[in-house]
Amino acid sequence: MQSVQEYLQQPGLAKFPFLFVVTYGRSGSTLLVGLLNSLAGYHIRGENNGALFLAFRATERLRTARFHWGSKENSPEDPWYGAHLIAPDIFERGCVDAFFRAALRPPLGTRCCGFKEIRYTDAEMSEDEFTTYLDFISRLFPGAAFIFNFRDIEATARSGWWKTQDQEVVRRRLHNACQRMLTYAENRPDKTYSFNYDTLLQEVTHFAGLCNFLGEAFDERAASAVISKQHSVISGKR
Repeated sequence: MQSVQEYLQQPGLAKFPFLFVVTYGRSGSTLLVGLLNSLAGYHIRGENNGALFLAFRATERLRTARFHWGSKENSPEDPWYGAHLIAPDIFERGCVDAFFRAALRPPLGTRCCGFKEIRYTDAEMSEDEFTTYLDFISRLFPGAAFIFNFRDIEATARSGWWKTQDQEVVRRRLHNACQRMLTYAENRPDKTYSFNYDTLLQEVTHFAGLCNFLGEAFDERAASAVISKQHSVISGKR
């Protein structure tokens, strides 16, 4: 498959043919991806170092060049010569299809594909960028849904690399990340779902609610088998 549109022409796609896990570091999101990949035909990839976000930023820069500096035809003597010819939509679509081919790479028979990413805090993007970037994903990957993964902020702050940083800054950063996720979910309830790592560890049936949202059957035995395995450096047994 060479493009998003080719993928969408396949029969038997899931209710949401694209799925994106949005979260922050040390939230247990690798375990969530493991659960999602236990569903038939689901191929949700791990992190890609925020690569798609950079494509989004590049597109936004081209739009500014085109519609601000290229609002009218200019001469070869102008520093923005040719800006009126820039085609941001072509660039945008090309970037997304290239990302689809190079990063998502869904095998034949895939019903739902996507990825999880942790680079959504104010260290990586502003509040406005968070909203417009997720809208960008939603628009370029038709039928997409977002899963917002949460973990207790205090436990997260004491985990992994977070515990080596200024704890006041870490807690503020994590709180802000949670808040922007909750706000986006509140405004777009039809294509978002909030999931909680801590609740999952207490009760495996927490995954059943997500399965219901996705239109998939919940298999408690399969989910328990996934949770029993080590994922990343956060154990599913903890």
